[in-house]
Amino acid sequence: MVKTIVRIGAMTALFAFLTGCGDAPVDVSLESSTTGNGSRVVISSRVDDVELQGFSINRGNCRGSFFEKGRHLKFGQISKIFASCNPENVKEVEVKTDQGEFTFSFD
Repeated sequence: MVKTIVRIGAMTALFAFLTGCGDAPVDVSLESSTTGNGSRVVISSRVDDVELQGFSINRGNCRGSFFEKGRHLKFGQISKIFASCNPENVKEVEVKTDQGEFTFSFD
């Protein structure tokens, strides 16, 4: 019985490690563009230092302008991506950092 509990605990910990379990170094939110066309994807740092290396919006089906590639963000700092699609059409944003790739979904 104890061995079974240990195995289940180990498998759960491994699964949590492999999926990230919400430990992304960044948060992502959406804003409407002030010009009325498209939207802004706002990336904010949740850690002391993270390097932004790339992004994908709607698996590449929504173009975006990433003017700050390679930028390091300190805790609480933000970077914005200007996207060609409206905020209500953004379903997924993938952010690539020096700490891994993280996918954020929006309903």
